[in-house]
Amino acid sequence: ERAVRDADIAIYEAKRSGRARWVRFEPWMQDAVLQRSDLENDLRAELQAGALSVEYQPLMDLRGDKVRCLTVEALALWRHPQRGSVPPTQFIAVAEEAGLIHALGLQVLDQACAAHMLWQRTLGAHAPRTMSVNVSVAQLREADFVFQVEATLKRHRMPAGALQLEVTESIASQDASVQRRLHNLKDLGLSLALD
Repeated sequence: ERAVRDADIAIYEAKRSGRARWVRFEPWMQDAVLQRSDLENDLRAELQAGALSVEYQPLMDLRGDKVRCLTVEALALWRHPQRGSVPPTQFIAVAEEAGLIHALGLQVLDQACAAHMLWQRTLGAHAPRTMSVNVSVAQLREADFVFQVEATLKRHRMPAGALQLEVTESIASQDASVQRRLHNLKDLGLSLALD
């Protein structure tokens, strides 16, 4: 039983570090799997509770007499009650592996659109013109992703032109279905940027 468990852990580690390779089980792998499992369970609970928050990184225009905020980028933030601040480099990878990235991405998009429209109402001409949100390839593979983006824009009465989705260069060169979704997103009137 233990040998099978250890072999499963080694297989998982081999897959995680890249396909077409083998890995010999090491005791540290057991701890890593348990920690990842705990992190995944906590992340799943946080997503169900809607407890993740979003921080905004501004892009400022310093030219001329007036400093203006051109756009802000929405960044997922997780403040865990026991772990403290969990870096996105940890929980984004776990979300992708566990199939939670779509739900996480939609929560970030929803909060970002709500914040953008609040700033438009309260700051007027001083509000950032656009909101930028990162998108993963796993989100673009979801059949309802374009519909979800459109529904979020409508729910917040946000003009599509005020949203910019950032995709990595590797996403932009994906299969035909991902390419089609990118075109459908562009057809909504939002902009796409390579990250």
